[in-house]
Amino acid sequence: MKIVKIAVIAFFATIMVSCGTNYRVVTTLDRDGNVIREVYAKADSAFIAGDLSHNPYLFDISSGWDIIRFDSVMKYNFFGDEESFNVIVSKKASSIDIFSKEVICDKDNREFAAPEETLTKKFKWFYTNYAFTGVYKRLNYNVPVSIDKYMSPEEQKLWTRGDFNTYGVMNGIEMNDILSEIEGKFMDWYFRNCFEISLNCIGNLTNDIITETDKDKIYKQFIDRKQGDDISPKKVCKALDSYYKTTRFTESYKKNEQIIDQEFEEETSVVNVVNNTICYELIVPGRILSANSPIIDSNTMIWKVNGIRILFDDYTLTAEYRVANRWAFILSGLILITAIVSVALLSMGKITAEIN
Repeated sequence: MKIVKIAVIAFFATIMVSCGTNYRVVTTLDRDGNVIREVYAKADSAFIAGDLSHNPYLFDISSGWDIIRFDSVMKYNFFGDEESFNVIVSKKASSIDIFSKEVICDKDNREFAAPEETLTKKFKWFYTNYAFTGVYKRLNYNVPVSIDKYMSPEEQKLWTRGDFNTYGVMNGIEMNDILSEIEGKFMDWYFRNCFEISLNCIGNLTNDIITETDKDKIYKQFIDRKQGDDISPKKVCKALDSYYKTTRFTESYKKNEQIIDQEFEEETSVVNVVNNTICYELIVPGRILSANSPIIDSNTMIWKVNGIRILFDDYTLTAEYRVANRWAFILSGLILITAIVSVALLSMGKITAEIN
């Protein structure tokens, strides 16, 4: 168990030193479907001074966004950690789906910056029911080996998002057994892809074609993910030299080190956005009926969205709520009162007629 942890720590250490940023997104809806969106961030001194080129957001804020800068930071409880924000951008819209359609951002940031959001409503006389859906799409990356080869859909969901509906009845020991096994599968997937990507980067320059049989033998013989082995192109070149009893792979790497390493970084660039985290808050004007949000406080629902949660699949936020139609209650009351008065007057008229 301890040696598996070494590999896991190595992986998440890579994530922690990558470019990750925390954001707080507050979406406020009214009963007509109008929206106010506020996005909190931590900006540097240049942006606070007015330099928009130091934009701390994942999207363009130069068109239609109101900017509020603060001289000092505000503290916020960010899922148990204290996060500091010093700038808010806000924008109003007549429909929530407008944001994803109009947002301007780099393609690498679109999964975080432009979730596909919809709001539908269904009239029911005394109440109007609303259904909100927000879809954060799977991170846009390609790897040589699919996660499906190592983990089932259920295991992927548990590892990246948790699944308390299925595993909530287990105690710590039972959960640890399951997670330890899934942890190993995840690291097998991660290391094998780094190995395959390294081979591709090397092969693009050396024009070597390595058979699948040789790949498997080299990986099993020289790559030990349980020890947290380095899985860079340099390490793979040494493994290739050892397997084929040559020095040409390492020599080729030394001559083209910058090109190979740069290609490897580009092919594994998903690590740079995995650490982005969004606290998504949805504030609704009525009573919450249901939601897949782990945190519900009065009329506010809160989700945690980060790169791990959208690493293997889309992450869908759902909520249903209802708003009382006050006019329907008033109108129904007036109709009822009118009916009662009418019946009373008819009854009085009949009584008067009988007396006469």
